[in-house]
Amino acid sequence: MNKFKNVNYQPIATVVSSFGLNGEVRLKPTSRYFEEYISRSELGISKSRFDLSPIKITNVRGSGKKKLFKFEGINSRVDAQFINGHTIF
Repeated sequence: MNKFKNVNYQPIATVVSSFGLNGEVRLKPTSRYFEEYISRSELGISKSRFDLSPIKITNVRGSGKKKLFKFEGINSRVDAQFINGHTIF
């Protein structure tokens, strides 16, 4: 059962590019509270708000606008390219 159904999640970032061979991605914040939400909230990913899948950040490296994010289950450049354009809620 998808625990994200019937809950009003807000978009906080968009996946804009993949980086390297290990599945890291760059995110473009779409919320002014991005830093607060990305570090401690339950996150979902989807092309639309209606079919969210849970996702978990396993690693963050870099600083400022050059941060790279590694998500659980995204382990290759191909996996990372697949989620390009998706929104993080």
